[in-house]
Formats: sequence, structure tokens, C-alpha cells
Amino acid sequence: MLPESDIHFMKSFITEELYLVEKAVPSTAPAQPQAEEKPQSLAKEVTESKVVVRQGVLIILKQEFGRLEPSQQELITKITAAVQVNIAEATIVSESVFKADTALLGGYQNILSFGIELPQATSRYILSRQGDQQFLSSDSLAALEQAVALKGKLWKAMQEMFPKG
Repeated sequence: MLPESDIHFMKSFITEELYLVEKAVPSTAPAQPQAEEKPQSLAKEVTESKVVVRQGVLIILKQEFGRLEPSQQELITKITAAVQVNIAEATIVSESVFKADTALLGGYQNILSFGIELPQATSRYILSRQGDQQFLSSDSLAALEQAVALKGKLWKAMQEMFPKG
């Protein structure tokens, strides 16, 4: 059985109704996040020649954040917020920027990829470590939107990558 605090964090990015077999939990709509600055401006900060390192977290997406569907932007924001990473303080790059400069990895402690294979990650949803860096590959945001099971796998791996306290 998950601790109450884990259930709270999961609700922030798993929006489908979940059921616990051991204990009945009242069905409530997930809390809506307070209005935050949308990180669309991050795409402008990242170029092939200059990357602003923020919070030690690099997120690699198939395309630029600003080109994602609004539901996918919301999903990635909820995923990061669930492990107390402010999306506006992480560095987000597209696959094309990453492939043009794989040396980007050097300045980050935590590297997350969504739909992009990382040579350092052994397989999806399995945390991989090299030195003081952690790598985690996941399915694409589109696939995560469609499958609760994939969100659960991601949640477990994210808890390992970003342990509480």
C-alpha cells in the first residue's frame, strides 16, 4: 500500500481514476495546479550554441516544448511537479538540439528523455547511473497520455531519481 504522500504526488500527473484494492478511496477530481508561468519561453533560451543550465535537470523531448499539444505541456508540467522539479527551472531541449550537441549532458545531474533513446539508459523506466549523473528514458508524452500503466512505471522510476527529503 502506498503512503498517503505518494498518492498525493501521483494524483498530480495521473489524471485517470485509480482504485486501491485494500482500501476504498473516495473518488475526487485531481487538484488543479495553481496558475504558473508557462515555460514556453524556455524554447527560446536553448540554442545549439548556448544552453542555460538550470536546477541540474535536463529534459529531452521529441520536439520543442512550445510545439507540444497543450495537454502534453500540462502532462510534463505535472510529471515534474510531482517530484518537486519546477519545469520553468529545468532545461528543456528538443531531440534535434540534443543530437546536434550530445555534450549537453555534461552539465546535468538528472537527464530525462521522453520518446528519445539515450545511450546511457539501459531501458525505459529503469534508472541508470554514470558517475554522479542519473539517466531515465520514458515513452513519448503522447504514449504516456494514453496509458495509465506507463504513467505508473514512470512514477516509480521518478521516485527513485528524485527521492523525498
